[in-house]
Amino acid sequence: MLNEAQRKFVEATVRGASTKEAAIAAGLSENTARNAGARMRKHPKVVAALAAIGFDTPGLPTAVLEPKKAHAAESTAEPEEVADIGLPQTEDSLEFLEAVVANPNIPLGRRLEAAKTLLPFQHAKIGEKGKKETKADGAKQTAGGGDVYATRKPPSLKAVN
Repeated sequence: MLNEAQRKFVEATVRGASTKEAAIAAGLSENTARNAGARMRKHPKVVAALAAIGFDTPGLPTAVLEPKKAHAAESTAEPEEVADIGLPQTEDSLEFLEAVVANPNIPLGRRLEAAKTLLPFQHAKIGEKGKKETKADGAKQTAGGGDVYATRKPPSLKAVN
């Protein structure tokens, strides 16, 4: 459902106005009308409304016009793909993700997503230290020579013969 500005923009565009003129007709500022009109022209609801009227939107991919249909087709195709590529039948999610990452038949994008999901389980974060440990480490660093003006151990004295 279009809001008032989007509806006015669509009407002006259908009448033959340029994007800047249509944006001004929709009540947008004249100073930013060119940019606002370009954004409005790419808005999925506006594109869908113009497509429903039969007005062509040049330069936009069809995925913008029908994102729900493309997503539904992709989700129905997944189970068939998974069966064909030889993943193990397991209930252990870590084992499954490791198999996805290692399988060269799976598209790279999906393997990267599996690797991102698997990462926290293979490499633990370095935990924060408590207050006492942080304070003790700071004291060691200060006394240990990290500071030029810190007191140091005196040099060893040798007897001269």
